[in-house]
Amino acid sequence: MGLKKRNFKDSIDRCLEDVRLEPAYRQRILEQCTPEYSCSTKPRFSTQKIFRKVCFVAATCAIILTSGIGVVAASPSLQQTLNQLSQEFLVLLSPVEGTSTSEGIRMEVLAAMRDNDVLMVYLTLQDIQKQNRLDGQLELVDFSAESKKDGNQQCLFSHGEVLWYDSASQKATLRLVGQAFGGLDDQKISLNIHSFLSGKNELPLINCGVTLAEIAHQAPSAQWVALSEVDGYSSSGEDMERLSQQVENGTMPLLQSGGFVPSVFQQFSWMNVEGVAITTGNTLHGKISYDDQMGRFNRLALYLSDTQGNVLDTSQISLELESYETDNHHRYTKTQEQVLVLPSELPLEEISLSAQVTTYEHHIEGNWQTNFSVEDASLQTTTTPANVKLGGWNVETITISPVGITLQGHGDSSQDFHGPQVDILLKNGSYVQSNSSSCSVQDNEFFCKNLFALPIEMEEIDKILVNGTEVPVL
Repeated sequence: MGLKKRNFKDSIDRCLEDVRLEPAYRQRILEQCTPEYSCSTKPRFSTQKIFRKVCFVAATCAIILTSGIGVVAASPSLQQTLNQLSQEFLVLLSPVEGTSTSEGIRMEVLAAMRDNDVLMVYLTLQDIQKQNRLDGQLELVDFSAESKKDGNQQCLFSHGEVLWYDSASQKATLRLVGQAFGGLDDQKISLNIHSFLSGKNELPLINCGVTLAEIAHQAPSAQWVALSEVDGYSSSGEDMERLSQQVENGTMPLLQSGGFVPSVFQQFSWMNVEGVAITTGNTLHGKISYDDQMGRFNRLALYLSDTQGNVLDTSQISLELESYETDNHHRYTKTQEQVLVLPSELPLEEISLSAQVTTYEHHIEGNWQTNFSVEDASLQTTTTPANVKLGGWNVETITISPVGITLQGHGDSSQDFHGPQVDILLKNGSYVQSNSSSCSVQDNEFFCKNLFALPIEMEEIDKILVNGTEVPVL
């Protein structure tokens, strides 16, 4: 089945449903999966290829590591900042030490490394005005890493995370990773950060103080309309395919008016719960609108709980009914409808409505920019032939570096592609931990990359297993 542009972001969103992701990380991934935007408008991931099927899988979506060459210079500030890293890791980094200051916050790019298609950058952000605007849960929102490919600006699929935070100096050390699915050609990198969030607060699970029986009683005449089109959706659970199909064929009802509004939500000024109601099809619908300030980032998630307050495992789908785009080409949700399938084994009197709320205290905007060069690390890689069946697909080559492994191959594009399980056994008997992986499929070709939690010494590799099949190590 071909992938339409309208459904490109949706497909990524559905692939992410089985992965535990921070809302900002999920949003960041989805924002970079809109094919109609090229690098000339705003950094997003490369649009030279529109993937027929795309799946991004993250074991923890926390750490992405890549290889590079060069040795970190023994400057006191750099060594002090990176003293928590192993010596084996430090020797892979190339020193950068570029700086940029905006809005009283200083960015210092310390070191970087890269391989053929992934860039990793270490940097710090410090609140030199001592206004406590940074913390250990800081999340980058608008940022990019750019290079050039075939003379054109190349956007890197980027992810950033905080490694540690020092409250005394109000300095956060971050790792930023950018991946170019078509490969990195140029050694010159342009790094830009325009905004970030801090002061994250995940409230305890909220008991809305109402059972589903009471909701059904309070909203007996809720008005419903037929779904025409949505800007995007994500689904999860055993019934996710059925729910998704209802959206695709336009048979999913939408709450128009007359829903019950729990009073507990009135304390949140950045959102408006327009109503919740139950359909005859045994689903609960909650319609929510968000303002254009912190409502862009804060989020509400509805859940069902039993009489003991335990969250029930139910299928659900989240519909993006209205969205808008800002000048920086970030897309935000304006109106959303969350749909939860009711468990058949419990009466409505024994099911309560619950909610999880995540808020942020600060959204800091500025302009932190620097340019630097990172040497190519292709000489550190080893490629070996392979012949491993993945259903209708076949792994043909495996390329490994000190901090990552890449699998490439071909297959039957009519068959579903499932990312392979890759295990690397070292001679000391331990397994290499992969903290993140990505897979892309176009037509009959696939590309998968696993990034290691810590660098490894190539000569210490004993076995490589792909879905349990051993691949000889050259």
